[in-house]
Amino acid sequence: MPEVNRKLGRLPSEQRDLSRRLFLRDYAADLPKPPPAVNGFQKMSRLTMGGNDRYGDCVFVGSAHMTQLWTANESTEVVPSDQDIINAYFSHTNGQDIGAKLGDVLKLWQHQGILGHKIGPYVAVDPGDIEMVKTAIWFFGGLWTGLGIPKSWVGDLSHWAADNAGSTIAGGHCVDLCSYDDQKKQFGVYTWAHNVPMSFAMLPRYFDELYAVLSPDWCTDGTAPNGLDMEALKADLQKVQMGVLRPSRESTDPEWVAVPASRSYNGVADDVRAHGGGNDSPHEGTHQINSVIRNRYQGRMSAVYVLNDIAAVVENPSLTLTDLAHAVPADLRGDGYQLYLVDQAQYWNDWPCYVLDEWSAYIIGALGYREAGDGANYRLSKERAREFANYVFVLLSLVQNTGYDATQLDRIYGYLLARTSELL
Repeated sequence: MPEVNRKLGRLPSEQRDLSRRLFLRDYAADLPKPPPAVNGFQKMSRLTMGGNDRYGDCVFVGSAHMTQLWTANESTEVVPSDQDIINAYFSHTNGQDIGAKLGDVLKLWQHQGILGHKIGPYVAVDPGDIEMVKTAIWFFGGLWTGLGIPKSWVGDLSHWAADNAGSTIAGGHCVDLCSYDDQKKQFGVYTWAHNVPMSFAMLPRYFDELYAVLSPDWCTDGTAPNGLDMEALKADLQKVQMGVLRPSRESTDPEWVAVPASRSYNGVADDVRAHGGGNDSPHEGTHQINSVIRNRYQGRMSAVYVLNDIAAVVENPSLTLTDLAHAVPADLRGDGYQLYLVDQAQYWNDWPCYVLDEWSAYIIGALGYREAGDGANYRLSKERAREFANYVFVLLSLVQNTGYDATQLDRIYGYLLARTSELL
C-alpha cells in the first residue's frame, strides 16, 4: 500500500491569550446532563484531507470541517475543497507553510470568516473535565481543539484508542472532536480524512486547547439539531464573553472582562479603534472604551481597558478624589496633579478609581506614540504613566482598614505597574 503522508501545523498560542480564556465550566453549573452517546459524523457525506498530507494547514482544515459538520447536521452540507482550505491557509500565512495558532485563527474566523463562514461567541473547555467536554460536544456540535500529538499517533491511527501512546511528541496538531460514546469510553476525532476513535483517558494527557464555538450554521432556525434553544445559548454566551474571566488560583492578574473587537486589528492604534475608541489618539480612545465598559455596570464602577480584548472593572471605595489629592505627599505630586486630582474633582470626586482610567490611557497612549514614532509624546505619556502609578499606590494605602476589599484594585495596580515598567 502507498505510504500516507500526515502533516501537522498547529503552533502554540500566545501564553497571554491562553491565560485570558473564558472557560465554559465557570458559567455552566446548571447545564443538563449530556446523553450517553453523540455522533456528529453520521450525516457527513465524506471526510477529506484538506491538504494536510502536503502542508501544515491542520488549523484551517479543522475549522473548515467544523463548518462541514454543522451544515451537514442542520441544513445543506458544505464540503470544503482541499484547494479552498489550502488557499485560506496560505492567505493567513502570506504564502508560507509555517502553521498557525488557534488563538489567531479564532479571531480571523469570528471577525472575517473562513471560506465564507463566520462564527459567533466561543469559550474554552477544560480537557480534564470529561463530562464538560461531552456536554460541549452535545451543545455545540463538536469541539475545535489543539494537542501535542504523540509520534505513534501520526504513524498509526489505531493507536489513538489505546490508553498509553508514549511520551514522544511529534508536534502540534489541530483536530475536531465530533462524537463520544460512554459505553466505549471513546471520543470520535476528525483528522486526516478519518473518524478516529480515541480513549477518554488521552484527552487530558495530550490536549491543551479545546474551544466550544457557536456557529450560525449550527442553528439556522434558532434551534440546533439537538433541539436546544440556541438563541438563548447565544445570548448567554455573549454575556459570558462580556463577563468575568476568573484567573487561576496562582494568578495575580486582575479578574478580567472580555471586550470583543468589532473586527480584526493590527497594532495598538488599530486595537483601540476596533474596540470602539474612535479615530482619536489611542489615549483618548482608551477613555472612550473605558466609559462604554463602565456604563454597562450598576453602581460606582471604574473600567480599565488594557488592549488585546480585555479590561478590568473595579468598584470605587467610599472615598473621594479630594481625599486622595490631600493624601498625596508633596514629593509624589507630578505635573498633572493639579489638573487630574484637583480640577477633575468637580466631575469625578465620588470616583477615586478614575486615576486608573487615566493611568491606562497614558500607558496605551505611550504605546501608540511609540508605534507611530512620535518620540516627544511617547516620553510625555510614559512620564504621566509613572506619575499615576504613585497616585494609585497612595489610593491603596488609603483604603486599608476601611472594610473595602482591595484585592481587585491591588491586582490592577500590579498589572499596570508592570506595564509602566516596560515603558521605562
